[in-house]
Amino acid sequence: MSLHRLRILGAAPVLGPSTFFGHESAAVLHGLPLLTNRLDEVVAVRAGGGHGAITATLHARRAKLGGDDVTLVDGLPVTNLDRTVCDLARRLPFPEAVMVTDAGLRLGADRTELLARCAAGRGCRMAERAVLFGDPLAESPGESLSRVRFHQARLPVPELQHEVFDHDGELVGRLDFWWRDQGLAGEFDGLVKYGRLLRPGESVEQVVLAEKRREQRLFDLGIRVIRWTWSDLWSPALTARVAAALQRPDAVPRASLVAEGSLQGAGPRR
Repeated sequence: MSLHRLRILGAAPVLGPSTFFGHESAAVLHGLPLLTNRLDEVVAVRAGGGHGAITATLHARRAKLGGDDVTLVDGLPVTNLDRTVCDLARRLPFPEAVMVTDAGLRLGADRTELLARCAAGRGCRMAERAVLFGDPLAESPGESLSRVRFHQARLPVPELQHEVFDHDGELVGRLDFWWRDQGLAGEFDGLVKYGRLLRPGESVEQVVLAEKRREQRLFDLGIRVIRWTWSDLWSPALTARVAAALQRPDAVPRASLVAEGSLQGAGPRR
């Protein structure tokens, strides 16, 4: 259990009436990703009378809340997923707002509802930009921030989670990022990703070895792979490296066909 969730549990008994966990604390309860420096204080939203207040353990903000703005998560009163995503998208810098929005859409937030909620008020333009840019196919905070870095560097927009099949129609793997015209795959490597790939009784070393075999199969199909990690997301060298890979003249045309699973009539086996 995260430290912030423990703080939420500690603050829950002192919440007043018509008060709900919101903003960063609601994000934690809904499973939305945040950078760790956003989690210093527990945040609540007070819908009743009075003013906001700050104590040693709780920052309570005054706001209007309707019945369609709130819910219960694990028995705790909290702003619902749509309201939480919109609240954060109004306040966070664009990269972090996209990180939250991608995850919110993946968890079931409705884009139309988000746009309606973000149509007016403080930070509405910032929120609208993040919601329109959001993509539920981004499966991790690192993939979301990667999308933002590529966008800011004006690189070609990649496809997300593209499935690659070999000549026999067997699935080789799913690519985090795929630049079809250049035959280039992009893979964000995070510890969470490797943990997600673990099967019962399997070690991280075995997963890494399987990933190397998968990359060799992609190479055999004419697909180039470029990889990066979390620390690379904060360096301009990442987008420069991707841009250089995209400009290389040795892209193999057949890579696009194989990635479609359609070379010589092959398709995915059922």
